[in-house]
Amino acid sequence: MEPPLIAIVDDDESVRDATERLMRSAGFFAETFSRGADFLNSPDLGRTACLVTDLNMPGMSGFDLHRRLQSLGRSIPTVLITGEPNENVRTQALSLGIICYLPKPFRDDDLIDSIHSALRSLRASGAAVSPPASAALAVFNKAP
Repeated sequence: MEPPLIAIVDDDESVRDATERLMRSAGFFAETFSRGADFLNSPDLGRTACLVTDLNMPGMSGFDLHRRLQSLGRSIPTVLITGEPNENVRTQALSLGIICYLPKPFRDDDLIDSIHSALRSLRASGAAVSPPASAALAVFNKAP
């Protein structure tokens, strides 16, 4: 089985690139997208095991992307990252079923732990997901 695919959607190229390098170093496949619409039109959509998306992006926010996936019947565990942390946004994210909320800047380990949590939720739903060649699982939601 190949490692899980992590999709990264962020309008900030430096965040996309750094997150992609981190995912690959943790043993995941990673694909990056600058806009939610690009991800929705990607041939990788069907094999994505976890989505890491920024909240505030032009055109389609991270919330909008998560809702759009739900309306398409795609339950992709989602990690929401934001440079503008807010407790109300965190509460809304978690109520929408977003697996984890991480304010930027975040520690690499916090994002990796969030990905593991997302993959664990996917496995619990009955989906077949092979683990990456890396560390232990942790389930948590980071508050700002």
